[in-house]
Amino acid sequence: MQVDIFLLKILFLFFPGIIAYFIVELLTETKSKNSLYHVLNIFVLGVLSYSITHVIYRIFNWLLHFIHLNIQTKFLSLYIDCSNFVINTNFIQCLFNENSSIAMGNIIFVTFIAVILGLIITYIIQRGLIHKWAQKHDISRKFSDSTVWGYIFNSQDLSQWITVRDIKNDLMFQGWLSVFSAENKNNELFLTDVRVFKNSTGKFLYETYGLYITRCENDITIEFYKPEEEKNEGE
Repeated sequence: MQVDIFLLKILFLFFPGIIAYFIVELLTETKSKNSLYHVLNIFVLGVLSYSITHVIYRIFNWLLHFIHLNIQTKFLSLYIDCSNFVINTNFIQCLFNENSSIAMGNIIFVTFIAVILGLIITYIIQRGLIHKWAQKHDISRKFSDSTVWGYIFNSQDLSQWITVRDIKNDLMFQGWLSVFSAENKNNELFLTDVRVFKNSTGKFLYETYGLYITRCENDITIEFYKPEEEKNEGE
């Protein structure tokens, strides 16, 4: 029974790390089936959440040390001294001492910090900020996406107006890239404001608001407009 209580305490203590990791997994493409990978990430995110909370508490306690208010009016006489008020976390005590109780207020606040941490990490991953920094300082040429497909379609420098040439079926699709698959396993694309042509002759066939395309990787080529071409296309 003691083991079950201890495990339950561990789950409560690392609940913020679980929440942060869930947000990162939900909003990014960094997936792994390795159980150890999940556990380590939850542990690291949990420790980071508690560490950030500890720093916030230290700053808050430092500010409280300077709060001395003495209000004297005709109807009110009030003196406030917050220098002896201290906020502490009991994360370490709960982890190593079975008799320590969990302060749920701390868990709630740390969970709030974990949500913000998860969103920040998601932003860093999605924007590839670490890889861009490494490339800028000539540390590494590796990009953040796992495939060139993902790197190209996640790039902010390329136009969303594209031309897809279906070589096998002699078709050409021009439209706005609205949605794309994370990897080029199925080459899934969804285009809007689409115009369809015969690829070999350029003959216009029809137009449609939306078009879902999936083809084998050897059957299509994809062309991107330059920014000035995109501007002209919009006009």
